[in-house]
Amino acid sequence: MEIDAKAKTLTLSVGEFASFAPYSPKRPSNFTGIWRAQVGQQWHSKIQKRSDEQGEGFTNEAPIEGAILWRGWKILLNGRIDQLRQTADQLHVREIKTTTQSLPLPERIIQRDYPDYLLQLLAYRELLLANAAAAPSSQTLELLFIEIETGLSQTLTLNATHDTLLADHLDLLTDYLDAKLDRLSRLANLKDVTAYATLRPGQETIQSDLHSAFSKSPVASLEAPTGYGKTGVAWEYAFHQLATGQVERVIYLTSKSTGQLEAVKRLDALLPDDSKAAYWQILNKREHCIHHEFRCSPITCPYLADLDEKWKTSGLQRLYLLNQHPIELEDLKRESLAAAICPYETMKAALGFRDLWIADYNCLLSPSGSGLLAEPPDDAAHQTRRGVD
Repeated sequence: MEIDAKAKTLTLSVGEFASFAPYSPKRPSNFTGIWRAQVGQQWHSKIQKRSDEQGEGFTNEAPIEGAILWRGWKILLNGRIDQLRQTADQLHVREIKTTTQSLPLPERIIQRDYPDYLLQLLAYRELLLANAAAAPSSQTLELLFIEIETGLSQTLTLNATHDTLLADHLDLLTDYLDAKLDRLSRLANLKDVTAYATLRPGQETIQSDLHSAFSKSPVASLEAPTGYGKTGVAWEYAFHQLATGQVERVIYLTSKSTGQLEAVKRLDALLPDDSKAAYWQILNKREHCIHHEFRCSPITCPYLADLDEKWKTSGLQRLYLLNQHPIELEDLKRESLAAAICPYETMKAALGFRDLWIADYNCLLSPSGSGLLAEPPDDAAHQTRRGVD
């Protein structure tokens, strides 16, 4: 996903578009994902070969690109259609998908469990119609499900009742983009701050020294004795980077909870009352848990199930879109519980709209927790400055 805020243009694949969510969707493990992809590709090839032998006249793996204009945004999409048959009068799009569930599935289950598949078809249709000289009189959007173990198939043909899915998804996406645009506008109005009105011994040149160090390498080390004010001068440098547009986010990591508390304390003292900057202290997943047992799976935890539907009506966005100040964990848990959504998922969604993150080393270095910072939940990851204490 690439966002050009000035031109209000978003570039992404159809798959990314269809799977977009304002939270971090649950994904299979790497092993399962690789296995599923291989099996899916085998079934794709088998179905396409069978179709060719039967003379159905489809073009396989048809490349497509184009734009959808929505609420002032230009959404540039690119993808590859599994099977396409197109003439001046007829448009037939078929997507081939595999499932481990037993077929047939009720349509409501397909729409609940596989909304991105339907959205892919709808997006392909919009791109094809936009590129066509005239709208064809016949349009068929076909989702062909294959049961992995048995090869049984089920076909779902989309109709006019599904069109609202695309409109709702475009609204969801552009709401997100508008909020990101608001955040960038806030960052543009940030002002430099000064950590210490009276410099301590050794601080006379520290800001220029940090600037020089980072200009030579993306990694720099600041070593100074206790009482020097390392946290304060680090925050001052970070704010300068934000205020001058050098980065769009700062992540502060420390190995001890006392270090996090000190970082928050210094940050609170540093921020003026009218500051536009927003920060979040990231606590571990277990502290967020509201289930009777700590098992993070949408199968075993009701607060991770059906996030797509629950998020649309939760209203949880107001917690972080309208509030730049830190949110107390108990308030976050209470609001998330009312929406039947895991507070940790709410926290992850909120991170994309916060300028400064304060967290433990393990959020980056631990095998079980590194995903949170290794794959930040927004588009600005490449402009994030990571600092450690």
